[in-house]
Amino acid sequence: LLTTRPGIGWVKGTASLTGVVLQLLIFLMVFCSSTFVRRSGHFEVFYWTHLSYIWVWILLIIHCANFWKWFVVPGLVFLLEKIM
Repeated sequence: LLTTRPGIGWVKGTASLTGVVLQLLIFLMVFCSSTFVRRSGHFEVFYWTHLSYIWVWILLIIHCANFWKWFVVPGLVFLLEKIM
């Protein structure tokens, strides 16, 4: 699980580290989206943790050698939506 052997991931040897960081980021996003956090007056915590989706995308591109193929079209649609 926590190996750094070369050949795993788009950037060789980073799949384990990026996988752990991705799990932590997504857990943080899920926790901060709970009604407990949102209704207790900490909406900013909810908002700022959900902006970490940018880091999730970056880490997914580094984590998986083929993720970019699945990300190109939705990423462009998302970018066009943000621009317009």
